[in-house]
Amino acid sequence: MAGLADQGLPSDADASRPAPAPAPTTQIVLGATNLLMGPTNFANLELPEPWRLMPGVSPPEVDRSRDWGGSGWVTAGTADYVLRRAEPLLHVELHLRIAPWPDGARQPPPAVPADAPTLTVNGHEARLWRGSGIRGLLPRRTVHWARAWIPCSHTGRALSVELVGACELAEIDTLVPVVERLGCH
Repeated sequence: MAGLADQGLPSDADASRPAPAPAPTTQIVLGATNLLMGPTNFANLELPEPWRLMPGVSPPEVDRSRDWGGSGWVTAGTADYVLRRAEPLLHVELHLRIAPWPDGARQPPPAVPADAPTLTVNGHEARLWRGSGIRGLLPRRTVHWARAWIPCSHTGRALSVELVGACELAEIDTLVPVVERLGCH
């Protein structure tokens, strides 16, 4: 007679052991402040330890925003950040591009591959795809990336998110859950 362990099910001894605790995360609001527009939010980010958020090459730019739920949300703008891990040292670029997304629009823009897999991000049907390419002049290097396109009908915008790094694709894959948990409102 086969026992529970033989069937791949947890035994009673396994049930008494506590489940491993999830890695601690830091909640970050990605936003910008403008004298005329006031504070505006791009997105909410849940960053796992030991990653840190650093400013990108240029400051966030807000072209348009709207009030939704008592907060200002960017409806057109860009933001670039760097995700940094100290041990072992790794830098991954995080690029956000936000554009208006009219109510009732169903199809993603032509830049999104038709065969890109779908996933749910904050209750929205999003697209996520991966790839690699050559970047730089001297030295030229291979970079890997994961890109996501997230339409948000609540705020009337679409978020394009890109993680890019001169590292192994597996390193980028460890950060894909950050995109999957991105809060768009």
